[in-house]
Amino acid sequence: MRIYHAHDDEINPRFVIRKRNGRRRRRHNRQISRRQASSRLFTAVYVIATRSKWFCDRFDESLKAIWSRGDPLVSKETIDVLRANHIDGKFSDAQFHQTSQETFKVISSEDIFGRWRKEKGKISCAVVGSSDNMIGSNYGSLIDSHDVIIRMNVAPTKGYEKDVGTKTTFQSLYGSITKAYIRPNKILIIPTSRREVNFARLAQSRLSVNQSDVYLIHPDLYRQTKEKWMQWTEGKQRRLTTGMTILSFAVHVCNKVNVFGFGQNKAGEYKHYYSVEESRSIRKPGAKPESAHNMKSEADTRQKMADEGIITVYPGVIR
Repeated sequence: MRIYHAHDDEINPRFVIRKRNGRRRRRHNRQISRRQASSRLFTAVYVIATRSKWFCDRFDESLKAIWSRGDPLVSKETIDVLRANHIDGKFSDAQFHQTSQETFKVISSEDIFGRWRKEKGKISCAVVGSSDNMIGSNYGSLIDSHDVIIRMNVAPTKGYEKDVGTKTTFQSLYGSITKAYIRPNKILIIPTSRREVNFARLAQSRLSVNQSDVYLIHPDLYRQTKEKWMQWTEGKQRRLTTGMTILSFAVHVCNKVNVFGFGQNKAGEYKHYYSVEESRSIRKPGAKPESAHNMKSEADTRQKMADEGIITVYPGVIR
């Protein structure tokens, strides 16, 4: 079983230690441009930025990861991508803008990661998927040791603590699975349609969640992940999974990203570590099934990110 390890995030690539006249001196690493040294690269997985051309070619330092009140209107090009890749795609640009304006009257979705980085300096993030390879992994305590833990959709922790941990910072949710919300988790919403943006507005009343605990991933991040990061190795482009979008989000806001619970079993199936009954019990009655995803291309992209040292993947127990 192969486990991929990211570069040591304690090394600061902006500086190197050199000896002169018997004294150790801290000098700027000339391999890094002034533009890079002052950029947001050093608040994300900055160690990787100067070591991976693949990463540098795709990372957009001006891209906002969290969509906040007061941000400019989402571009037509981004809305076109959302509309083409969602089962609820029948909405106009004007309708999308109107819904988002109504939503931001209720929530602010501030850049909480920027505040955390100021307080902590560096942030380690665990992106925890729902693969059945988590069963018997004993990753629970390792997952709980991270500063931020992001879980996917309906994935429970109760009854699986030894393997998946007990702590959750963010729950990524869609409007069709509101029963999955567990207080006092923060909610991270991927607004790939007008419906999802509206769900962010209604979350406070439907789930009794504080408006300060509802966050939206910026639609531009979804678009750039699909267009620039994805390795479309076979088949056609499809809607990104929650896991792929959250993984890209984490790379943009965390200093270190460890990935758990992704991948298929020996039979080539994608199964959850929790039962089908649990999944059904917390889905909204009558909810439509998810549209098809290109799982092979997402797996290849995840592999490339691991090979480049951008993330660390813990494979779990493959059955």
